[in-house]
Amino acid sequence: STERSQRAHAAALASRRSRLLRIAAEAVKQCRRSLRPFIEGPVSFREALSIAPAPLFVASFHAEPETIQFSGPASLFVGPEGGFSQPE
Repeated sequence: STERSQRAHAAALASRRSRLLRIAAEAVKQCRRSLRPFIEGPVSFREALSIAPAPLFVASFHAEPETIQFSGPASLFVGPEGGFSQPE
């Protein structure tokens, strides 16, 4: 969670993690993919940075759109409504 995260949403995600994992597994089957996305429960922003595989991409409402091509593991951080705080 971030400074601007809504605590109720983070708590709801924690309780629905098993459902989200089942949905991800079904999506993998439907798309005939071999790898299921990793779904982590709410953690602090600092902890998320420490466990996220590189490269790390940050979706920002204020950034210019760009196309990035890569292969292998990666992390995508999507901030809360209002964006990440300045320290983050």
